[in-house]
Amino acid sequence: KVYGYTRSLSKFGSALSVILTALFVYAYDSYNYVFYCSIVPYVLGIINLLGYPAQLDGTVDREISFSQMKRHLKESFKEAFGNIHLRRLLAESVGFQGAYHVAKDYLQPVLKGAALIAVGYWFASDHMSDIQKSTLLVGPVYLLLYLLAGFASRNAHRVVTLFGHAEKAAYFLWASAVLLFCAMFGASFFQLEFVLIVVFVLLDALQNLWRPVQLGRLDTHGNEEQGALLLSIESQMKRVSTMVMAPLMGLAVDVTVTHHIGGPFWPVGLFGLLVTVLFLWTGLVAAKKRLVS
Repeated sequence: KVYGYTRSLSKFGSALSVILTALFVYAYDSYNYVFYCSIVPYVLGIINLLGYPAQLDGTVDREISFSQMKRHLKESFKEAFGNIHLRRLLAESVGFQGAYHVAKDYLQPVLKGAALIAVGYWFASDHMSDIQKSTLLVGPVYLLLYLLAGFASRNAHRVVTLFGHAEKAAYFLWASAVLLFCAMFGASFFQLEFVLIVVFVLLDALQNLWRPVQLGRLDTHGNEEQGALLLSIESQMKRVSTMVMAPLMGLAVDVTVTHHIGGPFWPVGLFGLLVTVLFLWTGLVAAKKRLVS
C-alpha cells in the first residue's frame, strides 16, 4: 500500500511535467528547450540527495568480507531459483512487464501519426507545424496516461481487497491483459489508431495495478533479508528479456510494413496476446492442481 502511494506521487509528478513540456514544445515549436529545462529537476534531485541526514543510512557493518558477500549472493540466487513459487513469480514479472515494455515504445509513433491527421482535421490550420500538431494530441494523451497510472497505483491495494487474495487479483490482471492485447492486435491490424491509443493507455494503467500486487506476492514467498537482491534479480531479468524481445519485435514490424500486411503494429499485439494467454493458462492450471492436492 505504501509503495502504491509512493508510485502514485511519482506518476502525478510526471503528469505535471507533461503539461509543462507540452507548453514549451508548442510555444517554441522545438524540442530543444525541453532538454535544457529537464536539467533543473535533476540538479534539484542531486541537491536533495546530498542533503539526506546520515542516520538514514542506518547501521553499517564495516566488517563485511568478500566471502560473506559471495555467500549472500549464492543464498539469494538459490532462494530465487530454487523456490518454485518465487521462480514462477519472477517468470510472471518478466512476462507481464516485459511484454508491455516492448509494446509501449510504439505508442509515440501511433500518437504522432494520429495527431497529424486528427489535429489537421479538427483545426484545419496551416499555421501550425507538424511538431505543434503532434503536441496537441501527444500532450493530453500522456497527461491522461500518467493521471490514470497514479490513480491505479494508489488504489492497487483495493484490487487485492476486492478479490480477497493477491493471487486471485493477479489472475484478474492477467485476464485483463489478455483482453487488452487482443484489442491491440485487432485495432493495429485494421489500423484503428484511436482505439489503439486507448488500449495503450489502459495497458499502462494495468501495469501500475500489477506492480504493487506483484511486490506483495514476492514479499509473501521471499526471504526478508534477501528482498533487495531478489528485486534486483527480477529487474535484471526484465531488462534482459526486453533486450532480446525488442529487436525481434522491431524486425516483425518492419516485415509487416515492407509487405503491407495489415497495420504496422499488429505483431506487437499478437506477441503480447500469446504471452499473456500462456501465463494465464499455466497459472490457472497450477492453481487447480494445488486445490486438488
